[in-house]
Amino acid sequence: MGSVTFGIPLDLATALARAAGLRYAVETGTYLGGSALMLADLVDEVWSVELKPEIFAQARANTAGRDSIHLVEGYSPEVLPGLLAEVPGPALYWLDGHGGTFGAGDTPSHIRECPVLEELAAIARHPSWDDSVVLIDDARAFFGPMLQHRPEDWPTFLEVAAALGPGRHVTVLDDVVIGVPQQLRPVVDDWWRGKLAERDGLEAHSYLIGKLMDPAWVEDFKAAFG
Repeated sequence: MGSVTFGIPLDLATALARAAGLRYAVETGTYLGGSALMLADLVDEVWSVELKPEIFAQARANTAGRDSIHLVEGYSPEVLPGLLAEVPGPALYWLDGHGGTFGAGDTPSHIRECPVLEELAAIARHPSWDDSVVLIDDARAFFGPMLQHRPEDWPTFLEVAAALGPGRHVTVLDDVVIGVPQQLRPVVDDWWRGKLAERDGLEAHSYLIGKLMDPAWVEDFKAAFG
């Protein structure tokens, strides 16, 4: 899976947007507007949804003057259908509209803490769905709920992967669920190889694999410390 990162992986988003010629982006979970501002430097127009009124007000202030950013206040499954009617073509979707990730009770009890399946259902009805790219934050939570989550509100990774569709390449890297058209898989693979090279070095990585395949070092360790 890689490391736990915070915020949109901008280098991956950039590579995918350029390879696919994407001109639009849709985000759920605006928070203070940082991701929307980054996406606005990457594509022509950005739509971003924020649930909490007080945070929405801060995001609006932080993105003031950026006419290409369209902020929408509300619960993402309810507002996405109308919002998506304004998106003219394939888009980069950054889905981070779920709550409770850092232990805060920040999601009202009458709505789902993680509405990602409802979000994907709405997005899948867009005419350009097949050519769009989806990135979903906090992948670790789909493999088992965090202590502070309401487990019944969180789908499993298999449910998320199924919602992304059988014709899409789906994987998890650096705490992000990635769903792209099959022809974009090489872009994802190249990005990941670059990350591995930066973090481990190819020679070091090969060396460690060789060590793991050789039981002699285990016996040496047991002899020294056992």
